[in-house]
Amino acid sequence: MLRLFLRLLFVCGCVASAAEPRLDIARQPMPLKLQAPAAPALSQDTGAALPPMPSSDAGADFGEQVVLVRHATWEPWRAGVGVQGWFTDNVALAPNRVQDWFLKTDVSVGYSNRLSGPWSVELALEQDFIRYDEFRSLDFDLARADAGLAYEAAWLGGASLFVRYHFYHLMEAGFDDALLTSHALSAGLQKTWQVGTGQQLSLALVSEPALATEPETATRHEHAMLLAWSLRLTDKLSAQLSGRAGYHVSPEAEREDWNFIGAVSAAYALTSWASVGVTGSMAWNESDRALFTYRNVMAGVFVGVQINF
Repeated sequence: MLRLFLRLLFVCGCVASAAEPRLDIARQPMPLKLQAPAAPALSQDTGAALPPMPSSDAGADFGEQVVLVRHATWEPWRAGVGVQGWFTDNVALAPNRVQDWFLKTDVSVGYSNRLSGPWSVELALEQDFIRYDEFRSLDFDLARADAGLAYEAAWLGGASLFVRYHFYHLMEAGFDDALLTSHALSAGLQKTWQVGTGQQLSLALVSEPALATEPETATRHEHAMLLAWSLRLTDKLSAQLSGRAGYHVSPEAEREDWNFIGAVSAAYALTSWASVGVTGSMAWNESDRALFTYRNVMAGVFVGVQINF
């Protein structure tokens, strides 16, 4: 049961997706990621578009790095491969901490484009492979699919309203026995402000109720607020400071949690299609059941390749 619980944290985002119109808290607990509206108009300055859903490059779970880039044309398709190395001081996410290292490798493909006027669409598929150094029994594979619509509301100062469907399928390592299958729906709002040259402040509010989960004891509804400050230091170097506050309800387990995460990260673009980066985060989880109250500090590095077409 403990093994399943730890893997569920990775799926449900006990910490981290700052990821857009959508928040996707990075699993185990990794920092956050915010996403921006799916597709800017042609020849529009994306202004620091926070990456598309779920993540299409290795840096996604690090709290996406935002760099101002002007595109002559919009390329709606993307494909990526990434490798992340993580250290955690609390592998069991328990009151008593035990350290470990783990490797996350991901392969993803996605599509995002403007439909008409303020409407945009986003589709994504991703396969993750998580392997621990010492606690090998926690190894698992995760397949996920996401589909969403976003609406840029002029009457809200350009804020984006979004709704998304999420599918997760968690398996034993090596595509073995299924551990969890989950269908969820998220809806929320994201607003972005340019606060200076190469700087951007983003605020997102999201609610993600679970529609169907197997086993049912793993059902969890999440409500979160995320704030991120992103800045461009040079043409190739960017950084981000982010924080997330979440309220999680597990009705079948009769449990409620408050989850808080702070993260800082930096990324360097080696080329237009490859990047490397580092990150650090701290998470606090306060539960009405003492067994699930914990603190966790994580640090990681990543390298990723993403091709747009």
